[in-house]
Amino acid sequence: MTVPPGHVCPYSICGWEKRANGCAFIFAILGAIVGIVILVVVTLTLNTTTLQTFQTLSQQAHSQDKGVASTSQQPCANPRLLVTAPIRVLLKSQTEAITLQVTNLDTVECDITVSLVAPRFTLQPKDNQQLLALASSSSRALVWRVTPTALGLFTLAFTAGAANQQVGINVISGNAFLPAQPQTLNYVGIFFGQLLSLASLLVLIMVGRPLPFRRRRQTALPSRPAAPPVAPVALETNVTGSAITADA
Repeated sequence: MTVPPGHVCPYSICGWEKRANGCAFIFAILGAIVGIVILVVVTLTLNTTTLQTFQTLSQQAHSQDKGVASTSQQPCANPRLLVTAPIRVLLKSQTEAITLQVTNLDTVECDITVSLVAPRFTLQPKDNQQLLALASSSSRALVWRVTPTALGLFTLAFTAGAANQQVGINVISGNAFLPAQPQTLNYVGIFFGQLLSLASLLVLIMVGRPLPFRRRRQTALPSRPAAPPVAPVALETNVTGSAITADA
């Protein structure tokens, strides 16, 4: 840091200032480099972490799937169920349409009651039971729109006659912070990297500014009075050459 022209900086203050500015400059450079490295690393790995998290949650949801076929000898007790849930990882308050296809495998017409048990979900239509009239070897599809109201891993159970099928759905938060998820560290790293880089840049700007030292008036030293002019000395010699007198 340079002292502005016309300002006086005591030697002790200038020495301390130079050492402090040197340390601040070094730390600011290191902070900027660390912040940029953190920002680049967490940004490049964010997509990979998010994809891995989604795949893990989807696998957990699929692990909840289970189907039980009926072996009853009663008529209309053995329909075939096929549940289609295209999205297994939902955000809270996100709606998904789940399709249930029921096929009558008997040789007679059947009235089959289909029900859905989905705790922590709101259903549309709201009735979780529907009655289907199916001719022999015919099928029909039902659609329920489900909206989660809580976070976590849930199981939706479908029942038709004596057959049932379960599907799993994982519900996560949309802000990626609460509850904490694997990609939460990436978002925290992005924030911290930006903050560290901006703070280091601010320090570099502040180090380059001169301190406002107080201006001191320069007082002129009193000048010595000029010596009076000296008159030339005239020398006179008497007749005998032995006496000399000086007249001013």
